[in-house]
Amino acid sequence: MKIGIIIFSTFNLMILSCKSHKSVEQDEIIQTKPFSKVNYYKYTYRNNEPYIESNIKIDSFKPIIYTNVKPLDTNKAIPQKIYSLSKNSWKSSKEYFYNDLQGLSVVYLEKNNKILFRNFYRSYTGKDFYKSDINKPRNKEDLIKYFENKKAEFKILSVNKSEKADVINVDINGDFYKIIVDSTFCKSYLYYNKRDTINKFFLITDDAFWEGF
Repeated sequence: MKIGIIIFSTFNLMILSCKSHKSVEQDEIIQTKPFSKVNYYKYTYRNNEPYIESNIKIDSFKPIIYTNVKPLDTNKAIPQKIYSLSKNSWKSSKEYFYNDLQGLSVVYLEKNNKILFRNFYRSYTGKDFYKSDINKPRNKEDLIKYFENKKAEFKILSVNKSEKADVINVDINGDFYKIIVDSTFCKSYLYYNKRDTINKFFLITDDAFWEGF
């Protein structure tokens, strides 16, 4: 189950370029280290995307993303299709995601040289699915234990349900997060400015990893 993952138009979200870097330290649900561009692969979208500043003011920008997901061997301008639903077409991408990345992806979204959004995703599928792990929360209670283990200052703002998943809005060390957890995955959205929650940045960052891109 992927909450909030929606396939968008290939035409509107074409990536142009990438720079080959790789994160040397595994990312976590909450950001625990400063962002550095040199640790990630860079991809640039072809078309401008809307940026909502308020209910009456809408701007546009050309998104740039930085991610731990390497490019395709056949096209260095496009990342591996780690979210592919096809068992055959992108088999190597799926194997790369689960074997090399250990089922973990992270994406930073940049607008005009400023990072606006961080999207963390971790799948629990695999041989250790039933193994308890403080870093793999499966519900609100597990997530709180994770925060406490990280000695994070946090305040739960709201808790909702989406099918079987817990959807938690939380202030962590002064930053606004929306975190989605269930028995099979964890998704963490970090908005560096709370007012940007009006923008659905996760649609941009998720789309790059689908086979329809």
